[in-house]
Amino acid sequence: MTTSPTIRLLLLLTAAALLAASCGADSDGASDSTAASTQTTAAPQTTAAPQKTVAPQTTAAPETTAAPITAAENHQVDDDPALEALDWVVALLNDPEPDVDDVGERFSEAFLAEVPASQVVALIPQLNIEASGPWSIEVMETDPSGFGVEAVLVAPGATPIVVGLGVEPAEPHRIEGLLFTPQVEVPDVGSLAELGAELDSFGASHKVGVFEIVDGECVTLHDDGANETMALGSVFKLWILAELAHQIEAGEAAWDEVMPVQNRFKASPDGEIFALAEGTKVTLERYARLMISISDNSATDHLLHRLGRENVEAAIAASGVADPSLNQPFLSASDLFVIKFDPVAPNSEDYRALDTDGRRQLLDGLVDKTVSWIDGVDAFPATNAEGRMLDEPRDLDIEWFATPADLCRTHAHLADLASRPGLAPVAEAQSINPTAGMPFDRSDWSDLRYKGGSEPGLVAVAWWMQDHDGRTFVVAGNVEDPEVAFSQVDGVTLLFAAATLIPELAG
Repeated sequence: MTTSPTIRLLLLLTAAALLAASCGADSDGASDSTAASTQTTAAPQTTAAPQKTVAPQTTAAPETTAAPITAAENHQVDDDPALEALDWVVALLNDPEPDVDDVGERFSEAFLAEVPASQVVALIPQLNIEASGPWSIEVMETDPSGFGVEAVLVAPGATPIVVGLGVEPAEPHRIEGLLFTPQVEVPDVGSLAELGAELDSFGASHKVGVFEIVDGECVTLHDDGANETMALGSVFKLWILAELAHQIEAGEAAWDEVMPVQNRFKASPDGEIFALAEGTKVTLERYARLMISISDNSATDHLLHRLGRENVEAAIAASGVADPSLNQPFLSASDLFVIKFDPVAPNSEDYRALDTDGRRQLLDGLVDKTVSWIDGVDAFPATNAEGRMLDEPRDLDIEWFATPADLCRTHAHLADLASRPGLAPVAEAQSINPTAGMPFDRSDWSDLRYKGGSEPGLVAVAWWMQDHDGRTFVVAGNVEDPEVAFSQVDGVTLLFAAATLIPELAG
């Protein structure tokens, strides 16, 4: 299955720094939004985990697939509601024009309360970005009850997807949990030297820092550019979360405060907010959860403009960033799309030529401008002013910036905020989808929090991890190539490998 070129290229960037995995839901099912991630883009995340979790051992899709293989055909299982639902999911992935109403009928009311059918439909093209043929079931294991199943789905050209699915025990057995994660193969690195060799061989520049937070301070355990500035993608959203907490603590905002959806603050067709009608009532807490858990760009921009651009800039300094001026003026997600990806002025050259005051004035002039794709996916141009396609790296000097050490201090600041009265949702937002699709061992970690970011040629990660002894660690870094749009899943996997060395580093 393929998507139209315009849709395909658009969806590569809808997350403006979204990482596929920035939305990888945890296998424990601790998610309230749709989980899905693919090789090159982020996707919304799905809720509850299936009743049985299995990790099938496959690493690559077959080169050719003549036709989709279904659960019934491949396993001759009759009257199994989970398998029937799995077949329906595969058919949905292979449907070029799914009907929203039909999709909605397949899910439970509780599921749809968190993940609307429109969001599920919006997910399909994102999963199909790299697929050049239909999806099939390659490996599958069912729960004996018949109400849960986990399978590996493959399609030519695409990263295999592990899908976990659970259905209601009562008829009509609607889907109540659906989880998509990429199937990844983590490099087996046994030492820092091996990790460095893997990163060096990837062909892109990188920066990685591993830290332990001791008495609120970041102690460096591994320094591979830990104090060097790097592009972040959507990791910047942690600072908006921090400023929201600051204002709530000061009594200037509230988690249950309602901010109606506004078209001028819609950034890109990812996530939930873009599809909502103008005037739809959404609480600040809901915006925050969507901003972090599925990196919803429209939720992000609503919060940014509610809190104030300059207030968020102040929060960057309060978060412990050594050089906050790198993010002044502070870009919204839609600002970045307009400047870097739209050929119409102002473009990246216009922005780059201005000083800070000039840039601030330019961005203030964009606040009331709606992005061109507000009129539909095909309304967004396929190339920018320089003729570069949407799936090509460009202008990585126009971004959000910090060092790995800055991100450790940011995580420490957020953890401190979350421990204060009334601010627990700070940690909850970061914990909805904390693994980025990576195989964290929950026997090692009692608490995981995460934000990642990406765009073509860039992935960045920032994990906060607490073990069962109460020791807290942070892994932060990026992989960056201004010329080549590498596999973002591969980039994240390499950075995750640093986390596997923490037992060796921590002693």
